Amino acid sequence: MLFEEAGCHSDQHSRARTTLLAIQRLGLISRSSLLLHVAGAEWRGEGGTCGEVCSIFDELFNSLASAGVVCLRMALVGPSALQQTAETASQPVGKNSIVVYGRCKVEISHLSKLYHEACFDDAAWCCPDLVIAFQPGIWGYDSWEHTVKKCLDASRPAPLVLTSYNAEEADLDWGSLEDMGFPELHWRSPGWPPEENPCAASTARPCKVNKGNSLKEQHWWQCLVPAPLDSIGGIEPSIGAFVQDKCELPASNVQ
Repeated sequence: MLFEEAGCHSDQHSRARTTLLAIQRLGLISRSSLLLHVAGAEWRGEGGTCGEVCSIFDELFNSLASAGVVCLRMALVGPSALQQTAETASQPVGKNSIVVYGRCKVEISHLSKLYHEACFDDAAWCCPDLVIAFQPGIWGYDSWEHTVKKCLDASRPAPLVLTSYNAEEADLDWGSLEDMGFPELHWRSPGWPPEENPCAASTARPCKVNKGNSLKEQHWWQCLVPAPLDSIGGIEPSIGAFVQDKCELPASNVQ
């Protein structure tokens, strides 16, 4: 199921549908393989185990499999990407989980690091097609500047999708990004400036800090894309233009 129609609000599937719609808008849906990074991932929101991630993003994985994607890698990166328990502390670092959706192999990896400090040993995980951050609160944390630069100014940059709880926070994020030195051209098409997200969660809760405002997950979103090189005398690159290695389907369903 691809989301081009209205009425796709859901608490349970909001993250999955928001990610899928971003992939569609950026023209990535036709690729046979995709690498997604979730920056600032939190286990409570995006899942800290393979089972939790699959439950939250099940609709995304099924939809991409139906669209012809045969290899999907998702890296969830953030200081709170994993719930810190005695069990997780004893687990080997870097072990990925693999689940098969039809003919699509989905590989999931967690990394408990700030995104701009994260390093992947396997080159297949290094150059994402898309980076998405759910409610990062750019305006409240200076460390996000380094993450945004990593996404947009890397040798192989990637579009960055940011969601916000409401219009006010989306505008604060936008203003903070401009204050950090990111020019307006980063919001050019196929990116977009802050706008209401058609796949926002369906329920809201009151804001304790700014009374009168409500907080709804993925309510607003915006997308920054790498600056064209012709703006500094070069040639504009294509988004996510890099070659990914081939994926072979595993014999078992879950590893």
